[in-house]
Amino acid sequence: MKQLEGIGVDEKLGEKVSLNDLTFTDEEGKKVKLAKYFSPKKPVVLIIGYYECPMLCTLVFNGFNLTAKSLKWSIGVEYDVVTVSINPKEGPKLAKAKKKSYLNQYGRLSAKKGWHFLTGDEENIAKLADEIGFRYKYDPKIKQYAHAALLTFLTPKGKVSRYLYGIQFKHNDLKLAIQEASNG
Repeated sequence: MKQLEGIGVDEKLGEKVSLNDLTFTDEEGKKVKLAKYFSPKKPVVLIIGYYECPMLCTLVFNGFNLTAKSLKWSIGVEYDVVTVSINPKEGPKLAKAKKKSYLNQYGRLSAKKGWHFLTGDEENIAKLADEIGFRYKYDPKIKQYAHAALLTFLTPKGKVSRYLYGIQFKHNDLKLAIQEASNG
């Protein structure tokens, strides 16, 4: 299919993301460096999609959330989550609504400080996507983005440590990926 050419993932295991060079807008409307969400002790689960996606992104977000709830580890305690929209037209109001919805579903207070929903401009989105090997494109005919369904795991220093593909994630796979990222 011609529409799907160029869509996919070029795995970049061990590559470092430019945490200090990437600027986004958080769900409160503040400009932030991606580095803000990295600490010396916690890995980050990076989820790239878009908030008004009619199907795939919601399935990925829901699949991750369901499995994350099954872990003893909590978002905001043992690991953090950063969700980044690939649609530069989406803004903080929508990001804030998504955050509220997913925090309610997750049901643990620690996630409020550990699960972030970001938006950004085309340049920063494209640079982040390129650095983790996430290839996507906009289809103006259907007014949607075509992209892969995955989670990317980053070490506390921002290195890519693992990818998990799909819309459902097994408990042990998620746990192991977080543990590996935590260990660098």
